[in-house]
Amino acid sequence: MININQLATSKNLITVILFLFIGYKIYQLFIQPKIVGVINISSQEFQAMMNSNTMPVLIDVRTPAEFELQHLPGSLNYPLSTLKLNTLKISREYGTRPIVVLCRSGMRSRSGAVILKQAGIEKVYNLLGGIP
Repeated sequence: MININQLATSKNLITVILFLFIGYKIYQLFIQPKIVGVINISSQEFQAMMNSNTMPVLIDVRTPAEFELQHLPGSLNYPLSTLKLNTLKISREYGTRPIVVLCRSGMRSRSGAVILKQAGIEKVYNLLGGIP
């Protein structure tokens, strides 16, 4: 039979773990990008950037299957799961140009932008809201 004290302790442990997980996710999604200097841009700012003389590099961090279904012309597919492995290549080939990281909703792109900034790439932007 289960002891009431053991049950109460395990519920407390689960609650603590849940709060730690939620806190980490909040940090990862909202605080960390600001700390490393990721710049969030709206779709209007993105459009203005696309129409400017300095054409940004578009890095789509969705899965290859999502990318194949629909993507922006000229965008490069570096899935979030493999982005860290490609930061040196991206830095060498595109490091001096502005890089806009995008995905479907803006969540994975935020994580991808953090990875690129931590790799030392200076001009990294996250497209808020993603692409439809």
